[in-house]
Amino acid sequence: KEAFEKFDTDSSGDIDEDEFFHLLDSVGLGGKKEEYQERLFRRYVKPGSKTIDYDGFKSAWVLLGNPKQELIDRGHGKDIPKFVSRYQLVRQLEKVLDEEERLDALAKAEADRYRKIQEKKHLRTEYIQNAKKRAGLELAAALDVCGQVYVLGTGPHGQFCGAPKKDMSTPGFHQIGFDLMQSL
Repeated sequence: KEAFEKFDTDSSGDIDEDEFFHLLDSVGLGGKKEEYQERLFRRYVKPGSKTIDYDGFKSAWVLLGNPKQELIDRGHGKDIPKFVSRYQLVRQLEKVLDEEERLDALAKAEADRYRKIQEKKHLRTEYIQNAKKRAGLELAAALDVCGQVYVLGTGPHGQFCGAPKKDMSTPGFHQIGFDLMQSL
């Protein structure tokens, strides 16, 4: 894929004739006659188009390039027998490229799955924060209503007489979270 993107200089997703001629230059076929280069281009053009797609590029790259060097560059040099035909090297390189593409697709799928998990995690965290904020607002509203009722009198335990109390506990009831209620 990287080689395809390198020669697809206009990022169109296809290789046009000029880009293909740059490919031929890079594999050492740039000095050939122009009619030979055009014939090669037509050989790999996708039907009904004037460009070469990725599959056509891959076929051209494998057949026109140096498959032995590509295998060595990709770390498969020790898998190459001493006496092997070019055809066998091309087939071996095609298998290696197919496996690399399969692994690349798996890596992209895993990265996409991880991104989705992170997005869901972020949304859950946001929902929890919003729920806590809403719960605090609801508690404050409920305490306001209760407070307004008690403010009309002194309260059942005289809690609204004199200085504010530090605790609302009584002998029969232990108040928890009074400091939170005061802050609201």
